[in-house]
Amino acid sequence: MIPEHVKNMFQEHVSKFGKSFATQEEYQFRLQLFAEKQYELAKLNEMNAGFTVGHNLFSTWTKEEYKKLLGFKQVDSTFLGGDGHDFFKYLETTDIPEAVDWREKGAVNPVKNQE
Repeated sequence: MIPEHVKNMFQEHVSKFGKSFATQEEYQFRLQLFAEKQYELAKLNEMNAGFTVGHNLFSTWTKEEYKKLLGFKQVDSTFLGGDGHDFFKYLETTDIPEAVDWREKGAVNPVKNQE
């Protein structure tokens, strides 16, 4: 059973992000995802780690939907030669610096939509 205050938060979320759902089943599915995310966020916030987390545009998405957004592609391990380890390349581990500022090397993307 989803608490009433979470249902109200979901309604605010739907309004804020202009979401709409084609069926009652879709609505209930997305509400359940939102409620699960609310539980995870509340647990994180209870840890008092010096930051607060909250809902964003993706709070009603499945992990699979989010992975598609990021360009995730599942690799067939049989294509890689069994367990996939046949193609690993072991990197040199000597003369490794203690710290690297990846911003200076141009390896850090700009901040993306975190709303």
